[in-house]
Amino acid sequence: MYSLRNHRSIAHKGNVDANVYDLAFLLHAAQWILTELIRIAAAVGIAEAGRLVVEAQAPVGVLVESFGDRKLVLKDLAAKAEILVLLHSCYPSPETMESILKSADRHSARSVKDGLRRLWLDRLVDKSREGGYRLTQRGLDEALDVIKYCL
Repeated sequence: MYSLRNHRSIAHKGNVDANVYDLAFLLHAAQWILTELIRIAAAVGIAEAGRLVVEAQAPVGVLVESFGDRKLVLKDLAAKAEILVLLHSCYPSPETMESILKSADRHSARSVKDGLRRLWLDRLVDKSREGGYRLTQRGLDEALDVIKYCL
């Protein structure tokens, strides 16, 4: 990984610079190594170790502050955008309706429920088997756009 990262244009003939595919490989290789280390050290299954790695890499710490059972989005956003940011902060774990309502309590319950329904209709969120709401891949992309706009 170090060689690919630092010597990309040296190891190949011609002008080959590191590109998005190299960076994606490095990210996923590092995630795999970290997942294996966590799995072994914590004696948990591969799925749980992978979930922990994804949670540790969530970049919204500046935008979302956790208060245990409740999260606070630190920017003033419309209900729909706030739900996207909240669901991104716990991705890939699902959030219950009650948890979303508790965290987005600066909006009316009706506007939060309407925003969640709109996100569901637009296929940005889906209800998980565990009973909570989770971002779809499209929802994850949309949440990242909101986060980039806020930062």
